[in-house]
Amino acid sequence: MNTNYLEFNNWAIDYYKYRNSYSAIGTLAIEVIEIVNYCKKHSCDLKFSEIIEQDWSKLLQNDSNNNPKYFGLIAMQCYAASLMENDDDNNIGVNDYQTRFIEVSGIRSTQELQIKFRSEFMGIPIQEKIWIEAKKFLSSININIHIPNQSNGANRYVKYPKKQVVLNQEDLNEYSDFFLMVKEKKYLKDFHLMYFENIIKITLLDLN
Repeated sequence: MNTNYLEFNNWAIDYYKYRNSYSAIGTLAIEVIEIVNYCKKHSCDLKFSEIIEQDWSKLLQNDSNNNPKYFGLIAMQCYAASLMENDDDNNIGVNDYQTRFIEVSGIRSTQELQIKFRSEFMGIPIQEKIWIEAKKFLSSININIHIPNQSNGANRYVKYPKKQVVLNQEDLNEYSDFFLMVKEKKYLKDFHLMYFENIIKITLLDLN
């Protein structure tokens, strides 16, 4: 018996609110164990008709409690990215991520997944629109997350969840200035969390 998608979506919203309540730096990454435990508790396999069969633009509508409906989808996408953390370095590309998400969601093929990613809402691919709206919503409740800028190319749609979870070599190079700043503070006995967060914020702004 699969749990209701809206129940999962509301759980995901609560999870993100709680996870980001104790830090000024937001994230939509999700721990594998959190999803596993949810699925065990609710006899859920994450194979929701709202994700498999319906147009994702419907997720831009709010539910009866005025909650956005797309956080369940985002949680599933980030869960698929989290599952890749233990994969071989040669298996973390675009196609590998799409395979993972298909396994998680039950979408039948990469072709169907691409159709869902590219389906447009007011001239914007729905995958990009959902992530942009999620950032806006979280900002409205004082949770600030960083998402990649819109772009073209093979990585266009999968970079959003992957960037929340997977740090590849390119990412580490981008943070080189940050680590240099940390090194400069080595003489401090205590490296305060607030200072750490401020450096991260400055670095993320520079990446944009």
